Amino acid sequence: SVLSPQGPLQGRFLARVLAERHDLQPPPAVPAAEAEARHLALRRCLEASGGYWNPKLVRDATLAVPGVVTLEEVCAGEELVRVPAEAFLSPASVRRAEPQLAAQIGRVAEAD
Repeated sequence: SVLSPQGPLQGRFLARVLAERHDLQPPPAVPAAEAEARHLALRRCLEASGGYWNPKLVRDATLAVPGVVTLEEVCAGEELVRVPAEAFLSPASVRRAEPQLAAQIGRVAEAD
């Protein structure tokens, strides 16, 4: 049962839907060479932090969105990517690495 302002609801869910509008247009495309350079820089950063990138994965500039594909068969259970927890982007990691940016983001979020 769910407790709502109207009392307990048995087997029902109460939801409120809010309409919001956001600019969901993708950012302008960057030249293929720059996209590849960014991808390689991220991969080097991942590996330098103790992560793993399976060499079967390659950047595919022909995809509509940034992404990777495999050029070889991948076995069930084969590790493709491993990212150390320290490399995850989180509010806490942004506050540690870029306190001024975190403060600015906080002000924008509060204004919304």
